[in-house]
Amino acid sequence: MATITVPAGVGIDLNAEGEGTSALGHRRALGALLKQASPGVPAPGRLGPDHFVVTGSPSAMEYRVSAGGLGIVRNPSNGVYLVGMPTAATVATDPSSGVNPRIDRIYALQPDPTFDGDDVDTELIIGVAVGTPAASPLLPALPTGAMELARKLVAAGATDTQSGAAFTNAAPVTGLNVPLTWESITGRPVVPAVILTGTVSITAGPGETKSAPVEFPPGVFTTPPLVFLTRRTGTPADSSAATNIPTASGVTVYLANEARSTLTRVISWMAVQQ
Repeated sequence: MATITVPAGVGIDLNAEGEGTSALGHRRALGALLKQASPGVPAPGRLGPDHFVVTGSPSAMEYRVSAGGLGIVRNPSNGVYLVGMPTAATVATDPSSGVNPRIDRIYALQPDPTFDGDDVDTELIIGVAVGTPAASPLLPALPTGAMELARKLVAAGATDTQSGAAFTNAAPVTGLNVPLTWESITGRPVVPAVILTGTVSITAGPGETKSAPVEFPPGVFTTPPLVFLTRRTGTPADSSAATNIPTASGVTVYLANEARSTLTRVISWMAVQQ
């Protein structure tokens, strides 16, 4: 029988030869929890729509990157770098040209000795790739392994990064490979609710209980719905409303007059099949 091996998954103790879960094994296992670009390859992105959002400054040549989580994929077979930034970060950019516009690309980069050498500082980098000013500016290159968070066209003579063109090319949003839904949690499919509403008017003499039938349109309900009543007129002390056991075709609404005079009351009903 032939076998092959791949890097160990999460939580494997070291054996006698010092082999266990490696950094690569961790990244691949974490990557399997995220949405997939293809089977086994995590889709990079922000972990929420309000995570790692880039905005400009109204008074300076700098960018603000909001707090949040980010999944960076430097190589399809290398898993994902899950990074968390608990507070916003501000990164400066170059002064604008007085003649031509340029393009700035704001990015995040997770250094890794595997790719960047044993002496690399492994802290997350938030940076700006500053383009060359030109009448038709070209995109500047990103550092190897960097993930673009957003892009900004900086106008000639700009003194801040908020005004001018809007940010573009925001990093996509990723998430769990298997989203938490009602069906995934309970094993029961989501069935859209069917709701009907209406009103009835009932008149009852002193001490009397009178009724009014409510017919549901044929085929609307496949099982007896739940029926809720609300009196739209009168006071709680003068009368009460109730129903019989509803069927899929209708229900009867009752008004009990507890006053000393004849009453007419309008009762709202709502029938719900889940």
